[in-house]
Amino acid sequence: MPVVKQAPAGKYTVIVKFRITEEGGVEDIVAETNHGYGMENEVIRIINSGPSWIPAIQYGRPVSSYRRQPVTFLKEDDK
Repeated sequence: MPVVKQAPAGKYTVIVKFRITEEGGVEDIVAETNHGYGMENEVIRIINSGPSWIPAIQYGRPVSSYRRQPVTFLKEDDK
C-alpha cells in the first residue's frame, strides 16, 4: 500500500493490537500507529485474512490473550 499511495521513501513500522480467542480466532484489531498511506488498513486486512493463531495456554487450557504485532514496510526511492 505505501507504494500505491505515494508514501515517501523510508522505513515504517505499524503496530496493531488484537485479541486471540480460545479457539485461535482474531478479534478487536486496533492500530496503535497512524503513518497513513493505507498501511494500518493493510496490516489489519492481512491479520484478518490470515490463518488461525495458536491460543495461549494457562493451567493446561486454552485462554484468550492480547497480542501486539509490529509489521515493517520498507519503501525505497522510485528510480
